[in-house]
Amino acid sequence: MLVSLLDFCVTFFQVYGIWCGMALICIVMIGVFTGAVVENRKKKEDQQKYLPRKVSIGIIVFLCLVFGCWFFVSQINPYYLGYGYSTDKFEVVAQEDNILWGMNRWVISGVRRSGPTIYRIQGLNLDSGRKLFRRLIKNHVAPVVGSKNGIVWTSKDKDFVGMDLRSGKTRIAINEKSLIEKFPVLAKGIYQYNFNPKTSLFDVLSKDGFRISVDPTTNKKVDHPIEPVTDSKYKIDEHYGISEKLSDSSEYYSTAFAFDREDSRNKLIDKDGHILNNDLTFLEGSFLLFDKPSSKLLLMSYETLDRKEFILRCVSLNGELLWEAKQHDLKIGDFFNSEPKFSNASVYKDKLIVAFEGFVVSLNASNGHVNWLTRM
Repeated sequence: MLVSLLDFCVTFFQVYGIWCGMALICIVMIGVFTGAVVENRKKKEDQQKYLPRKVSIGIIVFLCLVFGCWFFVSQINPYYLGYGYSTDKFEVVAQEDNILWGMNRWVISGVRRSGPTIYRIQGLNLDSGRKLFRRLIKNHVAPVVGSKNGIVWTSKDKDFVGMDLRSGKTRIAINEKSLIEKFPVLAKGIYQYNFNPKTSLFDVLSKDGFRISVDPTTNKKVDHPIEPVTDSKYKIDEHYGISEKLSDSSEYYSTAFAFDREDSRNKLIDKDGHILNNDLTFLEGSFLLFDKPSSKLLLMSYETLDRKEFILRCVSLNGELLWEAKQHDLKIGDFFNSEPKFSNASVYKDKLIVAFEGFVVSLNASNGHVNWLTRM
């Protein structure tokens, strides 16, 4: 309990220190103003008549401060006080160069009324962990349909919006009207169109059967779009293992690594079923990342079966434990998120970027030490 309280205090003042300072200044100014009013009224009223009023003012100020503190904490963590806006299902939807682009739902808690779905988008600099922007967008049925060339595409009904990866601002808007005005071949109307994440183009089909591809960045027609070919030979399944592709087809024929789940204390096995390290066990283990160039696996498990404290482990392909980092080592405070859930893992330069629901942490790929941690 004491560790949790200290962790909350440190994290709280790191994140909200400037707001606390401004609130303190406001309180001091209110106190000075109240004191001046009291001093003036002393000259006009007797002490006996004024004392009850002084007590009343004090009680009102005290109640306002208590309510303000309750309201403020409820906004940053409604799970503790039962009211306010909270975020859930944090998801990394794009990562280009040194920018990570994430999104989560912004929902109200503590009340039974429902409103329009609101999403919060956030940008993060992967070198420093500094937030680049934070913005709310409303009523997006399919929040993200793809990202390419520094633009993240979202959709609402039949309209598509391209937002800048670095600022979160809208750069391009695509809809049926704009396409028909630009391309005469679509004059009969548009039957359907969608964003192709493989080519970063819009595939458009007119009502009279003409099919074209449109580059949204130049607003020009592309006659022969080329789809990039991926050279990935592996597919990561968070729970079951890493499957190896033995041919050029899209199917995966054998499992390169998996967990032996005959016991609750899982062990890492290779594709032939051999245990790689008898001394290494995982409670509710899952695969996060396979870094092919460095031949390392990043795995997550828990210290207990109730999944309260997680452990990140980096192992070599022969099962050797290279390093491990526990939730406490990562300084993820349980006040802000008591059970952070894994969202995404990726490699950036010599760093491992791991995103949980509410946090993004950068780890040194060689020893697991924390470079930075940002609360989303």
